[in-house]
Amino acid sequence: MLLTRAEAGCVGCSLLTDMHDPDETLIRYVEEWRGEEDLTRQLRSDRFGGLAELMERASKFPIIVFDLFGMTRGSDYAEEVRGSGF
Repeated sequence: MLLTRAEAGCVGCSLLTDMHDPDETLIRYVEEWRGEEDLTRQLRSDRFGGLAELMERASKFPIIVFDLFGMTRGSDYAEEVRGSGF
C-alpha cells in the first residue's frame, strides 16, 4: 500500500478486514485514483499484475468492483484495459 500511495494520481489506498466468521474472512482493498487515465496506468503496471496473481490464487475468486465516474464495472474492465486476462 505504501508504494501505491506514492504513485502519481493516487488519492488514497486502504485495507479493511473482517474475520468475525472464520469460514468467510472478508478483505476489502480499496484504491482511489484521480482519474481514469491514472487507473488505467495502474491496471497495466507490474504491481497490479502481482495483485491479480494473488487474486487468481485465492481459494475463492474475489469480487472486483471498479467505480468509474457514473458506472460500475467488474473484473472485465481490468481484462479490457490489460488486453488479456489479469
